[in-house]
Amino acid sequence: MKKICLMLLMAVTMLCSCSNEPRPTDPGAYKALQELKEKYQSLMYGEWQNEMPREDGQLKSVVNLKLNEDRTFTLVESALTPDDNGEWTSTLEYKSEGTWSLNVVRNDNDELRPILYLEERQEGGTVGRMIDFRNVDNDVLHIDLYPFSELKRVE
Repeated sequence: MKKICLMLLMAVTMLCSCSNEPRPTDPGAYKALQELKEKYQSLMYGEWQNEMPREDGQLKSVVNLKLNEDRTFTLVESALTPDDNGEWTSTLEYKSEGTWSLNVVRNDNDELRPILYLEERQEGGTVGRMIDFRNVDNDVLHIDLYPFSELKRVE
């Protein structure tokens, strides 16, 4: 009888100590992520772009990033060249779509680094892309999307 009571007491104690609330494995990263989202999440939505002519003037890189409120994105990276009439035409275009999120990761020095995480749908699976995130305001998104360090909001 004592064994049964002891086992019941242990079971009740174990059940009482459990919680339905999730506990983050890295409380510091969790807090930083919540602060990042609170400060910047609502400013991220919209369409962002930039272009950069190459030194010789014969090639221009263009990027267009659309971040939707439902957490989907479309990213188009293009290389343009001037035609005989001086109009820029696309010679190379890469388009990706998927889901996006703001996140934080720990770097090699165990410091937290904010990122824009793009998860691209591809045939046969998904590919994640971590882009260093600096900040965003109503007009400019500061990220490291080579060769661009900032994208401007499309009106």
